[in-house]
Amino acid sequence: MAGIIKKKAVLTLVELPPRTFGKLSGGKAEDAYSMCRFPARAIPLLHSILLKEGYENVRSINPALSNKTGCLNSGEMERIIASDFLLLSAITRTIQQTEELALQYKEHNPGGKVIIGGPHASYLPEECLEWADVVVRKEGDKTLPRLLRAFEENGAPYGVRGISYRKDGQTVHEEDVEPLTLEEFSNLPIPYYDETTLNHMNLRPISTSRGCPFKCDYCTVWQLYGTRYRRRSNESIIREVEDAQHNPSRFIFFIDDNFSGNPEETKELLRMMIKRGLNKKPFLSQLSIYAAFDADLLYLLKKAGGYSVFLGVESISDETLISLNKKVDVRKNMEAVKLFRKAGLWVNAMMMIGGDGDTEESLKETVRWARDNLDSVQYFTPTPLPGTVFAENLKSENRILTKEYYLYDGQHVVIKPKNFTPYRLQKLIFDMYREFYSVRRILWKLIGSVHPWKKLAIYAFATIALKATVKNPQTRAYVRRLKAQS
Repeated sequence: MAGIIKKKAVLTLVELPPRTFGKLSGGKAEDAYSMCRFPARAIPLLHSILLKEGYENVRSINPALSNKTGCLNSGEMERIIASDFLLLSAITRTIQQTEELALQYKEHNPGGKVIIGGPHASYLPEECLEWADVVVRKEGDKTLPRLLRAFEENGAPYGVRGISYRKDGQTVHEEDVEPLTLEEFSNLPIPYYDETTLNHMNLRPISTSRGCPFKCDYCTVWQLYGTRYRRRSNESIIREVEDAQHNPSRFIFFIDDNFSGNPEETKELLRMMIKRGLNKKPFLSQLSIYAAFDADLLYLLKKAGGYSVFLGVESISDETLISLNKKVDVRKNMEAVKLFRKAGLWVNAMMMIGGDGDTEESLKETVRWARDNLDSVQYFTPTPLPGTVFAENLKSENRILTKEYYLYDGQHVVIKPKNFTPYRLQKLIFDMYREFYSVRRILWKLIGSVHPWKKLAIYAFATIALKATVKNPQTRAYVRRLKAQS
């Protein structure tokens, strides 16, 4: 009977959006990400898993999708405070306001339990245990149900794999949880989205795989999910694609870090989508550069509804690519971009600006190349995300400027670059954006193009995001700091 009663425990999952200065009540941290309205992969999937486990009182809260302000409203706070378990997910950028929420919860509900997961907590569990009861490290699909079961049966988390906690004043790190088998991965339920979330999403995220063998120094993915590429069965993916067809969101976004990590299975998935008429809603995907050299894959991507590909080009400096342990060269990058565009796919390149091989002259060349070869671009600053080899290297060289995590968004210069002052690099990145998204260049790209109004909408989106980022109070304050220090 006790177990049945505990299935009625009040469980609230919360994923907070970025807020200015890392404050729970801060303003909107405006940038391209804040304009893309969709939840990360963890909370909706864990919500669905908890329902499958028989928990009856589960609610997910993401203020970015539940109300216009992006802040928690009074009803959401009442629900949070009344929860038996507050289940939090956060990235480095949002960890500070997540901590603030946890402390408010504990102040009003001292007997409640705070459980935190996500990449930041996985890599810095001791830091998070200063305010959380339990840290779920890495993948939580198996860990969270086991952890809640342990609390039901024993009132404590002891012995559950994949967690960290404090006991008798000491930090305990249980053994890592075993990765999902391919069968378990394929049998995960479709993520749960309530009606409000569905109506506010402009992208429907779908995850088909986990893991990455490339081990780039700046990336957390391969340490979080492992270096073995694991992919769900095509039938399980198709079920989610079918479900997405009925959602109001305009696009599907395959959020895998490499959608075509297994090219043959990906091609078969695309054939299934075409055959079953699931190619009506366009999709976006993140791909490896190497996918460009598979002509069949490019053809099927386009025919199955592929609209845009996101490529981690990072740099047109071989020295910078080598310093990042990026296993590709500049020539290959440039050739791949041409092949993707030739196949009729919109190419969005993600580039890291200010690496050790970058100079004023190389960035001028980057501007010229991007202008002539890309449809859209994202310029990122080198960011020392906790858990990465990149961060450890920069720490050992005393090159990290700040641990104000709300600035770790790829838009603020938070390290000491090799060949620039931080202020100079920050200014150059904004200038590079202005050059790429200038009205003159946009009009030139639209003349004689196919579907000019679609392209104009994307450029307008990017231009608005750029202006919002530069004018955001947080960004303006930080740029003034950098200037004063230069």
